[in-house]
Amino acid sequence: MTLEKKVPHYSLSKLKRLIEEGKYRFTFSSKKTIAEDFSITSEEALDTILKLTGKDLYKSMRSHENPGLWQDVYHKDIGTRTAYIKLQISITDDAIIISFKKK
Repeated sequence: MTLEKKVPHYSLSKLKRLIEEGKYRFTFSSKKTIAEDFSITSEEALDTILKLTGKDLYKSMRSHENPGLWQDVYHKDIGTRTAYIKLQISITDDAIIISFKKK
């Protein structure tokens, strides 16, 4: 029996670099759930993303809406809740925060 190794589609260091350079955007739904599910600001959500490590990777998946695109999903504890964070790099080289909601 072999263990499946989780491998991100996108480089986490590149995602973080894009965020640090201000090359990112939130989807409407991610901005909404950041506030509703965690009562934190977008800046605090970005800080959480910048603290992600490879160990936080949950899975890499094809986009439901556009199967040609990939999205990496991370789980990260915020207080007593776990965040489900779905990230993507766009064709214009921006980090996109697709989802940031409670798991």
